[in-house]
Amino acid sequence: MLYFFVKFGFKKLESMAEGSGGQIELSMDNVKPLSISIPKDYNEYKSIDIQNIIVEFLEFWKINYTDIFRKTVDHQKPIIEKIKKALVPATFKYDKILTKSFNSFADDNGYDLTLESIVFKEVPFFDLVKVTNGSEFPAGYVKRGTGEIPLISAGVKKDIMGTIKSLLGNNKSEPLKHYVFNDTKQKWNEVKHYIGKNYYTLTADGEGGNITKRAKENYPKGFYTTNICKTLEFNEADIQDDYFYMSYKFTKYKYNFDFGNKANNDNLSFIKITLPENHNLYSSLDLQKILIEFWNSILQSIDNQFEKFENITILTDKIDEAFLYRTFSKIEWR
Repeated sequence: MLYFFVKFGFKKLESMAEGSGGQIELSMDNVKPLSISIPKDYNEYKSIDIQNIIVEFLEFWKINYTDIFRKTVDHQKPIIEKIKKALVPATFKYDKILTKSFNSFADDNGYDLTLESIVFKEVPFFDLVKVTNGSEFPAGYVKRGTGEIPLISAGVKKDIMGTIKSLLGNNKSEPLKHYVFNDTKQKWNEVKHYIGKNYYTLTADGEGGNITKRAKENYPKGFYTTNICKTLEFNEADIQDDYFYMSYKFTKYKYNFDFGNKANNDNLSFIKITLPENHNLYSSLDLQKILIEFWNSILQSIDNQFEKFENITILTDKIDEAFLYRTFSKIEWR
C-alpha cells in the first residue's frame, strides 16, 4: 500500500510545483506538511483490511486493463524491428509475403511489374562507389561552436568534432585548393571541401560500416572529414544513391564490422551490392527507384506503428496515474 500512498503524495508535490512556476525544491520543509491519507475503519472492516482491498483493486485494474496494452506493445515492438531490418534482404530473396506486398504495390501504382520478374545481381562495392578518405586535422584548426564549416568524424561518440574555418587558399602556393598543415610531417596536406550536393559518409573505425546521409540543405557551407570518416560518391549511371544507402544500410550487418573488423578498403572490397538487372520494360535505374518507393512505403508504415506504440505507452501511464489519483481523492480518509 505504501507504493500507492507515495505516488499519491508525489501528485501533491507536483501540484505544489505547478503552483510555483514548475519547480519546487524537495526538502523537509516541503515534505513535512504533506499528509498521507489512511482509510477510516468502516463497520467490521479495519483500516488495514480496507488498505488491502484498495491495493487488490488497483492491481486488478492495472493487470487486467492497462498492462494488457503494455504487454501487446512489448511483444510487437521486437517483431516489427526484425521486419524492418529484414525488409531489404527479404526482397532480394523473393520472400513470399514481400512478393505479394510488392506485386500489390506495383499494381496500385500502375507499374507493369512483379517482384518475380526482377532479376538481381551482385556488384562489387568499388565498381559502384568512389571512396575518399578523410584527413588528419591538428587540434588548433578545430573550434567548438557554430557558424563555420563542420568537421565530420562519424565516430562512435562524436559525429561532428567541431568547426573549421575555410581552408581555401590556406596554402599560398595553391590559392584555389583547400590545405591543412601537417605539424608532424611539416608539410601541407590537401583536403576536400564537400559542398553543393548530397553526400554519404561511412565510419571507418570503431563501430565501422555505419553509413550516414549528408543532405546539402543540412550543410549549406559544406563540410570537411576526419581520417576515420570515408566519403562516398556514386556512379549515377549505374546506381541511385538512395538505393545504395538503403541496400547497404539494411544489409551491412552481415559483414560484421565492429571494433576488431574495421570498414577499411580491404574489407569493403569483399562487399557486394545487390542490383536489379535491366527489365524488358524498365531499366535498372527505374527498378531501383520503384524499389526505393516500395521500401519507403513500408518503412513509413513501420514508423507510424512505432509512433502508435509510443502513444500507447504514454497513454497507459497517464491512465494509471489518473485512476490512482481519482481513487484516492474520492475516499473519505482520516
